[in-house]
Amino acid sequence: IGGVMARILGALLCVAVLELSLTPAYALFGLEGSGGTFRYGHVHYRALDENLVEFTIEAAYTRKVDTSYFYGTALDGFAQLGDKITMTGRETPQFDFGDNKLLTKLTMDVMSYSVRENFVMGRVVVQHRYDTPNNAGNPWLAKFTGCCRSSELLNNGDQPWELIAQVDLSKASASPRVSVLPVVSVPMEPDLQSSQRLPKVTIPATITVGGEDPPRTAALHWTKDNPFDVGNAASFQNGFTSLSLAPFFDKDAIKCCTNRAAAECAQWVKDNPSVSPGCFARLLTTDYQGPATAQDAATGSPAFTVEGWVQIQNPQGGVVMSTGKAAGRHTCTNKGSCQVALIYIEVNATHVTVGHEHALDDAGMEWELNTVAFAVSSNAQLVAQLSDDGFYLNSNKDSTLVGKFVHVTVIRKSLVGPSHLEKTDNEREFWFSTYKVYINGFMLEVAKFPFCASGAVCSNGARYGGFASKDIVATQGCYVQNTAVLDMKRDNGCKVELTIGESNPVPGPRRAKVRIAVVPADDLSGRCSLLPAQGFCNDNFGNETALLFGAYRGAAGDESYFSGLLDEWRIWNGERSRSDILNAYRRPIYPGMSDNYGDPTIVIDANGHGKLIEPSNYQTMTALIALYSFDWSKSTATDPDSCPASVVGCMYSKIIPTFPVKPAAMADITWVTYWTAHVDVTRKGVKHELTDSSGVMFFKGGSLYQVLDPSKGVVTFQSRPAPGKYQVTVQVAAKQGHPSVPVDFIVDIVDSIYDNEQLAYTLNDKTKFPFNDYIPSLSFKAPVAALSDDMSMVEFVNRAAGLDLDLYDSYSYPKKARAFAGFGVEVTIVGLDYQGVQARNLLVENGPDHANSKVGFSIGPAPDSARFTSVKDTNPSEMVMSWTPCASELGATIVCMDAVDYHILRSANGPSEDKVDNPASSNMRCLNFKVEKDPVPQFDMGIPETLILIIGREGKIELRAWDDNCLDSVQIDLISNSSLPPGAVLDAQAPMGTGFVNTNRRLCTSVMRTMRWTPSMKMGGFKGSTCFSARDTGGSHSCGAEAVAHTSQHCVKFEVQRCKYALQMDQQLQEISALFGVDWMRLWSLNMDITHPDYVVYNQQVVMVGHLYKVAPNERMDRIAHRLGMSVQQLRDLNYDVAASDALLQPGQELCVVPNSCTGLKDTFYSGMVYKDDKFYAASKTGQ
Repeated sequence: IGGVMARILGALLCVAVLELSLTPAYALFGLEGSGGTFRYGHVHYRALDENLVEFTIEAAYTRKVDTSYFYGTALDGFAQLGDKITMTGRETPQFDFGDNKLLTKLTMDVMSYSVRENFVMGRVVVQHRYDTPNNAGNPWLAKFTGCCRSSELLNNGDQPWELIAQVDLSKASASPRVSVLPVVSVPMEPDLQSSQRLPKVTIPATITVGGEDPPRTAALHWTKDNPFDVGNAASFQNGFTSLSLAPFFDKDAIKCCTNRAAAECAQWVKDNPSVSPGCFARLLTTDYQGPATAQDAATGSPAFTVEGWVQIQNPQGGVVMSTGKAAGRHTCTNKGSCQVALIYIEVNATHVTVGHEHALDDAGMEWELNTVAFAVSSNAQLVAQLSDDGFYLNSNKDSTLVGKFVHVTVIRKSLVGPSHLEKTDNEREFWFSTYKVYINGFMLEVAKFPFCASGAVCSNGARYGGFASKDIVATQGCYVQNTAVLDMKRDNGCKVELTIGESNPVPGPRRAKVRIAVVPADDLSGRCSLLPAQGFCNDNFGNETALLFGAYRGAAGDESYFSGLLDEWRIWNGERSRSDILNAYRRPIYPGMSDNYGDPTIVIDANGHGKLIEPSNYQTMTALIALYSFDWSKSTATDPDSCPASVVGCMYSKIIPTFPVKPAAMADITWVTYWTAHVDVTRKGVKHELTDSSGVMFFKGGSLYQVLDPSKGVVTFQSRPAPGKYQVTVQVAAKQGHPSVPVDFIVDIVDSIYDNEQLAYTLNDKTKFPFNDYIPSLSFKAPVAALSDDMSMVEFVNRAAGLDLDLYDSYSYPKKARAFAGFGVEVTIVGLDYQGVQARNLLVENGPDHANSKVGFSIGPAPDSARFTSVKDTNPSEMVMSWTPCASELGATIVCMDAVDYHILRSANGPSEDKVDNPASSNMRCLNFKVEKDPVPQFDMGIPETLILIIGREGKIELRAWDDNCLDSVQIDLISNSSLPPGAVLDAQAPMGTGFVNTNRRLCTSVMRTMRWTPSMKMGGFKGSTCFSARDTGGSHSCGAEAVAHTSQHCVKFEVQRCKYALQMDQQLQEISALFGVDWMRLWSLNMDITHPDYVVYNQQVVMVGHLYKVAPNERMDRIAHRLGMSVQQLRDLNYDVAASDALLQPGQELCVVPNSCTGLKDTFYSGMVYKDDKFYAASKTGQ
């Protein structure tokens, strides 16, 4: 049925875990040209045993996507229940366990889908064993990543996602689980401006604490999260970092750059030499050699790219990146070795200025800073963006860069100038560099732009630039022997064709390469010795400099420092294109050394090796050399005890790169440590600062929504947003300080207003909903009753209890409905669209609205054993959920859903021209089941354990029993090895009433069975016990062996008093004396309260029919009878517990006797004795 989303019925998929270093390349292509499809993600886990964790990854994507990975068995060719689909996207989704183990192919079982809302939802279950419960005291960070988010989002559309689950088994053995639809529709009321009326969403979540019986649901703690972990920025307040480049200029490092087989290459770059430190050194010094040599498999790349985010705090800005004098170094004699600025990037309010330093003499004594300034105002689109207060929130409303995060990209390309003969007849070729600059992906122009000379042909908009050391108006010139020579013919190689946006060639940083054996040791001007057998410059140019962030400490001018923020700075081998920049600049990247699709650190050739970046491919291929995210997790605090690096405002002492990193499976790599940047702690320093969250950089969320109360999963928007779809990410933990897990979903804010007369939301956007007028409503019906005064919990009861089926509608999430394992529950789900109901009210039963307005449902993840009936094509529509939870499902289970309408505009020309409007969805509502073990039935506390009876009087026991489960029933019976007293009867069982609960028992299941007994004349002295059982049904057999009935037991002791009798109606003493074989005079004498022997006494009056006699030691029944003038049979008739006439009685035992003075013994044992002392007693005589 269209619009109905179901849930998976099959078993979960378990996936093998692959070592990161051995992960094969799964290039799951198919969506590169499509928009984002990711809609929902949630990661939760539970510990199975020591350090073994079972992860569940839930995800939802757009269902109808033209890729074979999403095809399925439904009639429309796409996935439905029972299908398996492979997660894919513009970047393949993957799951990183956080300990260098990675899943790069995720195949999920479809557990729900919606045709009308166009999504498919599934889950992957995988087990993983960690070496330790946590990562050296910190949580393991398990990451679910991929790209891209739904293109329909108004925030973070087409952006990657990264969901991080924290795992610390020393604190929590299980994580919370969230239940929410992939897209939650929320109505907006634009005429109500109160902050309490802002759109909000309640996110259901539960966590069951293991090891407890019964399981309990723990408290939950909610926090807002980022769409992916972008870390933080670094604040530079006249401080800087310093990274010594000396190891980069090591000859072994330089050889490794272009020679994969070089023995000097470390294992981690052997197949990827283009990212070795030696490459960075050669790129900085423009050590570009042209054709390959015998020593090099290929030549080096002529270009590199630097990009990163920057926020300047004042119009002056500052130098964000350069090379120069290292921190702690106060003097530098050979500036060409230890102080030269091989790269220079400065950002101020209106320009990005780039360049480098260049020696003016061979001795390297005089230096100049050659720069090119790129104007912000040169790109109209950038100016419009910078001035847009909707894009740059809470920033200066102007086109400057002050106070705004901007992404700066600088590309430098090396060129070799024309060859000429020096006076020394040594051939010299001059080196030049050109620059390109982008801000936020917009290309900037220089103040004096290269042009296409008159009569020349410039392809693809390219222009001519000249190799000149100074401006030459209206022409190009060659730099020959320190003299600008005009090239009037324009054909002698003095000109170069430049691409769009490329600056004129700027001399340097190297001065020239010369064909001489050895450059003099004192020549630090940057001249390069070029020998046929050598593919790199053999000199000391720049080899003692440091890479600096936030400072200029070069050879040509005074030191200067930067004040502002830096984040996510990347260095690439090769020239990044504008599309490359736009594809990745607004998302963080986390490169690894695996061959998985999307790794930016390596370009794979046909043999699976790292492809070298060289002149033939540097414009189409790039490889990441280094990445500095400036995150606290990559930093060391100056004072970790009092101000750790994780705290905003705390100072850093050093920063390690995000890349390169040491692969876990390989030995320590010395070169990785070379990339550690040290902070000059003698200055104000570099500290942890929050990064942008307004949507300019990586995500938009911080200013968009918030968690109202950390103890409740209620998310609200901080201001009234425009209608549309928004991405929301939150983290939930069992409690504050415990590891948390993420949930990422979409909130669809619908332009609507509540109609108080119609009690429905009216849709305002007739462009989107041309003939759909109302948002449908969703309600529930079920027989339930309240368990608590505050109505926070209800319980399912039998329909026979006569309770109103509509009660449950008031008790949906967060209120709970108690259910019991083994007992089925049913909930009727009702969808209603007022558009159809309105037509009914007008008595237009077959009118166009009623006939063509339908309602279906979207159901989120539900238990595998739950069943949903088909939805009739009606309005209102109903669907019944039936579920019998089993013992394996104890704890909390939440099922969320919404109602989805469906409107058809019929055409007079037939169904082929009918129109279907966009569906509208109700607000999400959830059923919150609390499943408990089936309880054992209980006997009422008021049932006596002992019953004292009198001969002739009826005694009874009211056996009352009940079950705490109102869906169960109870049967009271004798236990199998027990019997009733002689003559007792057990009445038929009857219900106690038709209520729900009172202080002592449950009336919904309470039953009563009465045992009645009137002891007969010979039952005096009877003692015995009888045990009764209360047994329930045990529930449904659908749970297999779990359906075992429960039984409780109650035992009653019975005792019939001796020598007492309860008179029956109209009985007199003469009749009673005949019954007990005693004359009436003796009976009268035993009952002093009877004043006349002929009086008729009242019914049930108790009379004594004998004396109580206490047995002395060694007395026997026959002797007692003889002594008292009784027969043994008479004595036995009066005493039920006397077994035989010769039985030895117990001292102190009581008997009922009726002495006869006429027949009894005249003398006793003590006759004739005189009392002297205690030895007078029989014990003395008998020796007892």
